[in-house]
Amino acid sequence: MSNTFRVSVVSFALLSILSCAQPPGEEPLAGAWKLTSITVTESGNATPIENPGAGVLLFHGSWYSQTWMEADRMYSDPPTDLEKLIAYDAFDASTGTYTYANQQLTLTPQVARDPRSVGRSTSTRAVLEGDKLTRTREQPSREDPSQMMQWTSVYERVK
Repeated sequence: MSNTFRVSVVSFALLSILSCAQPPGEEPLAGAWKLTSITVTESGNATPIENPGAGVLLFHGSWYSQTWMEADRMYSDPPTDLEKLIAYDAFDASTGTYTYANQQLTLTPQVARDPRSVGRSTSTRAVLEGDKLTRTREQPSREDPSQMMQWTSVYERVK
C-alpha cells in the first residue's frame, strides 16, 4: 500500500470522526444562566414566587453545575445548630453530567447536597428561546398527592 494512499485513508477517517463531533460553541445550553423567576401551578392556579432566591446553572461540554439558595436568609455569626438545620432546606446544589435533546434536560448528579440523588438521572422539560431557558417539572402536591404540582423556573443567559 503506498504512503499516499495510507495518508489519504487516515485523513479521510480523521475528517469523518471530527465532522461528527459537535463544534465548540454549538452546544445550545453552553454557558452560565441566572434564575429570574419561579412560578408554582397547583390545581390550575399559578402563583409566582415573589423572591425566587439566587440560582445559577452552568453548562460546559457534557457537564453541568447548579446552585440555588433562598434570598432572605438571616443567620447569626456563627450560625446556631437550628439555623444550620433550617439552611439545609434553603439551599440546593449538584454537579454532574447532562444531556439535552428534544426539549428534555436530563441531569445525572455526581455530587449533590442530597446524597440520595447521586447517580440518579432526572429529566425536566427545558425550552430554550434565545437567551431564555424555561424549565418545567411536575411532582405530586404536598396537600393532595393525587394532584400534580408544576414548578416553572426561568433562567436568562449571563453575558
